[in-house]
Amino acid sequence: MLPKTGKRFPRSQAKRPERQHLAIEISKALRAELGGTHQTVKTIMRWTCASERTIKNWLDGSHGPSGDTSSM
Repeated sequence: MLPKTGKRFPRSQAKRPERQHLAIEISKALRAELGGTHQTVKTIMRWTCASERTIKNWLDGSHGPSGDTSSM
């Protein structure tokens, strides 16, 4: 659960190497396809209904989209 205030994700979640690798690969793919402009952020926001901060985290490769990771 995200905190009510602040601009950072909680540190309590340990990053697994495979999830970090996935976040970096998603970042590379998004940037290769769409570039790295603010318009890119807006486009992805329209596609996913995710927040601007979330999209920026995806593009930075610091966090990836959540989803079913049971197959990882």
